[in-house]
Amino acid sequence: MGPRHSPSRTFRILVTTSWIPGGVTTWTHEFANHLADRGHDVTCVLVKLRWPLVRNPPPFRDVRYNVIWLQAQPLTFLSSVPRLLSAYLPRHRTEIVVSTEAEGINIPSGQRDSAFPPHAAVVHVPEPAYVDPKRLVLATLGLSKNLLSAPLWCTKGRQDLGQRMTLWHWQWVQYFGRKRLERAPIVVCVSRAQSNAVQHAWGISGAKIRVIYNGIDTREFRPMPVSDRGRECRLLFVGGSNPRKGVDILLDAFALVSKRYSGVSLDLVGGWDWSVQKEKASKLGISSQIRFLPYVVYDNMPAYYTQSYAFIAPSRGESFGRTVAEAMACGVPVISTQAGSIPEVVDDGVSGILVPRDDVKALAEAIIELLNHPRKANEMGREGRRRVEKYFAWDVVIPQWEELFEQLT
Repeated sequence: MGPRHSPSRTFRILVTTSWIPGGVTTWTHEFANHLADRGHDVTCVLVKLRWPLVRNPPPFRDVRYNVIWLQAQPLTFLSSVPRLLSAYLPRHRTEIVVSTEAEGINIPSGQRDSAFPPHAAVVHVPEPAYVDPKRLVLATLGLSKNLLSAPLWCTKGRQDLGQRMTLWHWQWVQYFGRKRLERAPIVVCVSRAQSNAVQHAWGISGAKIRVIYNGIDTREFRPMPVSDRGRECRLLFVGGSNPRKGVDILLDAFALVSKRYSGVSLDLVGGWDWSVQKEKASKLGISSQIRFLPYVVYDNMPAYYTQSYAFIAPSRGESFGRTVAEAMACGVPVISTQAGSIPEVVDDGVSGILVPRDDVKALAEAIIELLNHPRKANEMGREGRRRVEKYFAWDVVIPQWEELFEQLT
């Protein structure tokens, strides 16, 4: 871990985010808490979208920053934060604004006023891709099959509708994500892989991009003695049922592993609806060896990591790979894919094993390798902890943000 020296100066910082379950909300909470611990005056604007399809995560227990709750309707979502700031900034001295998602798309419009503070836009989109706005609007209206394979109104059932709505939603996220970065004076990417992607896919100038990795709380996420670990053959997956996380590949691989190790079990943590995965597990004959756990309060997550033998993340794309780094911080060996930023987080063969994306056989063989060699698994866990302390601990990451704030102001 890096030294906990005091910053050369403190800042008044406003952070904006959309209040939805997932890594971005978690990152915002951790980011604000650790800035506050360093003496900065931090306020978070948490935008809650009033829409039946959007679920709100449970509140965090330990909040050490100021909070402003902002309710927004779908049609006013993109203008809600700029309207708030126009009233807030004249009365509250603010030196830096940091946005995390689409709620920050119109923040730079206020920079026509010379008194508007500098704005840094953080990118958390896993795989930036260009989306043509005309095709997106036509698909939304149900007039084009090209983007969604079928218009939204052409559905066969609840599952079919959910799949199309998810794809439609992410297309809009991609579109607004690009627009936000185009308008922001400074862009912070959470990995080098993501920096390359936003430059090539979205045409964002590399001159305004800074790479600062996500931070991990190494005091909360820490190893327990190996002898104290329960469930010696329990594997862990965290990420919900989003297809990008690759849980479908994991179920196929786990079915192969369970033929060799009848005592192995698997925890699937996150998300809200595991119905599709439960049906698949039943067909594979592995239901009795799997626990399906919906959304877990973030403060309870260290216990899940430390009680697992290995962490499995068969992701198809990651902007950083937060859960992978959290598992490593807990001294748990990791098996993941060579997708996105993962090779920057996991030192293949040292702190974990990386396999090709969507390769069921390679994933199963990697799991069996660690089950066959517990000493190797333990050593990888120790190396993972050391790697997180060196590169990804908040004590290492926050000073990089402070340096950026100094440059901006």
